[in-house]
Amino acid sequence: MSHIEALRKKLRIFEEDLKSDLILFKSCSKIKNEFNSADFKQHGQYVIELREEFKKRFSDFDSMKTIFQLFADPMSVTIEDQDPELQMELCKLQSDILLSSGQNLTYGQLWNFVMPDKYPKLHNFALKITSMFGSTYICECAFSTMKMSKSKQRNRLSQEALKSNLRIVTTEMEADIVALVNEHTAQCSH
Repeated sequence: MSHIEALRKKLRIFEEDLKSDLILFKSCSKIKNEFNSADFKQHGQYVIELREEFKKRFSDFDSMKTIFQLFADPMSVTIEDQDPELQMELCKLQSDILLSSGQNLTYGQLWNFVMPDKYPKLHNFALKITSMFGSTYICECAFSTMKMSKSKQRNRLSQEALKSNLRIVTTEMEADIVALVNEHTAQCSH
């Protein structure tokens, strides 16, 4: 999440820099100094378009920001900002002397000490978040499939077709081809 937010901020800085001094774009600045007619302000529009695309692609992460903050540091989040289902257990967790004394635990280690019998809802919450990014294998399959599916030769595929393609590739279900063929009734011609 922090990498995504950092890139968003950098894109804003790039946009402003393209409109003004070109401090971050040394080669562009050099060209501008050599050729007075060189204008890089128009390239700011590309950065704006990139920011908008980025905003669309990562809108799910924006809606989950408080969830990720809770997972990253449950001891310092504002309880009132969290899911009401978790608030009571979170009060107890933040007041737990044994857990709060371990302030120098590394990222995510605290969840190893959140006992399911004492904090069942928070424990389940942590399991859901950790399983969210359990494997890069599925993600790599998805990117490989998208690369093969959406090429210059196959650029007219609809979003729905691409979505279906990804679902087939990333599922672990085995298709029973024989059963599917047996279910299908052949259409006889007249």
